[in-house]
Amino acid sequence: MGKFFTLFFVLLDLLNPWTLVFADEPKKHIIPKAIQVEFTTKGTTYFERNLQKVISNLGLSIDEAYLDNYQWTSAVEYDLNKPSGIGPEASALINSVRAVLRSWFMGYHSDLVKPALALKDLGYQAVFNTFSISADPAKLKRLNKTKGAILTFQAELKEINLDISQIRAWNQNSVELGEVGFNNFQMQIADQSKPLQIRMSFYVSINSKGLLEFEVVDTAQNLNAINLKIKNYNLVIPSIEIVINGKSYPFNKNQLEHEFFEKIPSFMIQIREYLHSFATHQVPQILNTIAKQYLVKTVEELKTIDAPGGVKGRDKTFQWGLQLKELTQKDNIRLSLDSYIEDELNPNSLPQITLPEWRQASLNTLEQNQYDLALGIDLSMINRLLQLSYERKLFEKIPLDVPAATPQKCVTKPGKPGQVLKLTEAPKMLPLDYRSLPQLAWGETYIKLRIGIQVPAGTIRGLQSVMIKDRFTMNIDLVVKLKKKNRMSLTAQLWDFEPKTIQIKSGLTVLGKVFKQVILEKITNEFKSMSAGWQCNEITIGGDIPLPNSIIGVAIDLKHLVTEPTGYLALYLNFIDKKGK
Repeated sequence: MGKFFTLFFVLLDLLNPWTLVFADEPKKHIIPKAIQVEFTTKGTTYFERNLQKVISNLGLSIDEAYLDNYQWTSAVEYDLNKPSGIGPEASALINSVRAVLRSWFMGYHSDLVKPALALKDLGYQAVFNTFSISADPAKLKRLNKTKGAILTFQAELKEINLDISQIRAWNQNSVELGEVGFNNFQMQIADQSKPLQIRMSFYVSINSKGLLEFEVVDTAQNLNAINLKIKNYNLVIPSIEIVINGKSYPFNKNQLEHEFFEKIPSFMIQIREYLHSFATHQVPQILNTIAKQYLVKTVEELKTIDAPGGVKGRDKTFQWGLQLKELTQKDNIRLSLDSYIEDELNPNSLPQITLPEWRQASLNTLEQNQYDLALGIDLSMINRLLQLSYERKLFEKIPLDVPAATPQKCVTKPGKPGQVLKLTEAPKMLPLDYRSLPQLAWGETYIKLRIGIQVPAGTIRGLQSVMIKDRFTMNIDLVVKLKKKNRMSLTAQLWDFEPKTIQIKSGLTVLGKVFKQVILEKITNEFKSMSAGWQCNEITIGGDIPLPNSIIGVAIDLKHLVTEPTGYLALYLNFIDKKGK
């Protein structure tokens, strides 16, 4: 029996960071809303406080970044005689540069510029006062959105150092003039008492086609109030040679360097005003455009999953897919994911149970302030995994002669050597009404295991061969208690069986059909005898069931688990800070 109880918590691998792909797969046998994840307000607050640590745990860094190359070419011309949206300092700088250009190029009077820019080896180092992301249900309501979520990113940078190994700019209208720019350009915040502040809110949703939608809804920053300074630069200008009456006079670039040095304060004002305007007006448009270009296919996670009962490395794995289906935000953020599990060796296999799409996990057993994250796993997904393994004949038998894992506290009748119950159908995990069962402690739940079996000869003594065949088939529901063993694992303990669920499927003799009720009572008594020591001796099946120890790089601890009447196994989890929680 252990083979199909060691399996289903491998599904919790979904808590590890996703490797997302934009899927273009044929239609699968979808189980709607198979996984549901809900972050409480308490849980999202963790990311407000610890986002930088979370990113670091994932092997990423916000303190520094690097980009090989960046290039931009304008599609429009700009008239330097009609600058718009800039202050008097910037206008003075433009006029000064234009005058210098005219003095160089003798007769160059065009004020129509079509700029282009190329950067190489961009990097930054930063020190953050704050770096967080938070949910904003109030803004979602103000925008009259009924689905999706508003997330707000905020950062405050105490220090930032920008390094660019090469900057080149040119006028596409006058390429013969060559390029100007800098080598080893370095810029930083001049006054740490005025940190750079950035805030951006974006709307994320899943549309009716299952496509992820992203839209920046507002942004704010204080770039126009930040004092920037150039720490280092090497000016680069074209090689210029003036020829008069056939005689060459090399151009001395000191004139431009002098002009530029004098105009650095105005130049820095122009830079910060441009960056402020760019961040306010163009960055949201750029992000929205990029999102529309790339978010054109279903966002899906594709991975493999071991076949329950199989031998790792020998038996071919199953294919497991998760599709982000729904994102909602009320007081909490909830993700609903469709799932499918397929076997390449058995592609025509259909899931045994088709469930209506309206089903969902309630995830409301605990008070919101008692946990950070709730995870609902549809039992039909676990049953699909069991079904596919059963159809491969990877498990067919339940041994009855397995000794107890621990010394017996209660004496029970052992199974005969070699005695087994042969499965006649794929087992199913189901919810059950456990109000009549002993009260559960924290970290415990009951679950039902429905099995169809062929009973071996001699099991029901005194009846087999007379009223019932030596090998008859029956169905029965077993009761199993799942309970937290430690932060890293659960155990599955055989607890009881439900007598009313016993059904004889085949094998009754003519006489047995007359005395069917007598046979059912005899079978019930045999199972009572067999199960008498389950609770007392804490008979577990399948060994420890592993739990994931982290989600997206954050350590987690299981607070509680509940089998919901709707058919979901609900796990309530807490994030763990390094100092504990």
